[in-house]
Amino acid sequence: AAGKTVWRHRSKDKTSPYQIEHNELYRHIREDKPINNAYYTAASTMTAILGRMATYSGQEIKYSDALEKGLSIMPKSFAWDADPGPKPGKDGLYPCAIPGKTKVMS
Repeated sequence: AAGKTVWRHRSKDKTSPYQIEHNELYRHIREDKPINNAYYTAASTMTAILGRMATYSGQEIKYSDALEKGLSIMPKSFAWDADPGPKPGKDGLYPCAIPGKTKVMS
């Protein structure tokens, strides 16, 4: 059984959000205007990163703390012969996050 509905979007416009995004892109092309989704894209990406950090650590993570104290998961170098990072343990399994134990902040 579903819980109590707290809020519901009641728009009469049933247009797909994907179609709306395409409409905006084509409108900007026709009007020869730039479309800049950089902030939106960066904020969306950071939201996903914060979600991963909170899930992995089991902790509430502040946006500012994630930016200032978050651990880097980038490879040390980008080369075909570079160390790829985590390797499987003796049991053949790769390490995985354990909420409440996995460290995501420096």
